[in-house]
Amino acid sequence: MLIQYLTGAFIIVLGAVHFALLTFAGGGYDNALKFSTVVFTYTAYGLAFELLLAALTFHVFNGFRKVLTELHQGRTYERAVTWALALAGGATFLWGTRTVLVFLGVIG
Repeated sequence: MLIQYLTGAFIIVLGAVHFALLTFAGGGYDNALKFSTVVFTYTAYGLAFELLLAALTFHVFNGFRKVLTELHQGRTYERAVTWALALAGGATFLWGTRTVLVFLGVIG
C-alpha cells in the first residue's frame, strides 16, 4: 500500500507540473493552443510526461487489483486478476510510451 500512496503523491506533483506547463507557465491558455508551444512543451518535458504515464498506469491498475482481490475469491482468482491487470497495465504503458516516442520523433 505504501507504493500506492507514493505513486499517488508523485501523480499530484507531476500533474501539477503538467497543468502549469499547459496554463500559466506556458504563457496562458491562448498560447497553450499554439502548435509551436505544444511541440516545444512536449519535446522539452517528454521524460516528465513518460514518468507521469508510468505512475498513473501503475497506480490505476494496482488500485483496481487491490479492490478486486479484496473479495477473497480464492488463490486462483487472485492470480488471474493479478496477471490480467498486469498484462493490461503493461499494454497500456507500452501504447502510451509508443505515443510519446512518436510525438518526439524517435519512431515513425
